[in-house]
Amino acid sequence: MSVTNESLDAYGKEPVTLCDAIDRVLDKGAVVKAELTLSVADVDLVYINLSALVASIDTARRMTHEAQSTGRTK
Repeated sequence: MSVTNESLDAYGKEPVTLCDAIDRVLDKGAVVKAELTLSVADVDLVYINLSALVASIDTARRMTHEAQSTGRTK
C-alpha cells in the first residue's frame, strides 16, 4: 500500500482506522485511570479511584510474565 500526500492527516501521518486503534491497544495494552470526588458545599462525601488495564489475554499474560521475571511484582 502506498501512501500519497492526499491520504496524510494534518500532522503528516497516515490516518488510523478504529479497527487499527483497537488492535494496537489490545496488542500493547493501555491503562485507564480516573478519580471522582463527590462533594457538597466543599465537603467531600465520596472519593472513587479507578484503574483499569485494557489488553488482550495474551498481552496481559506476557506483561505478567515479564514483571515476574524482572522481580517487579509484590
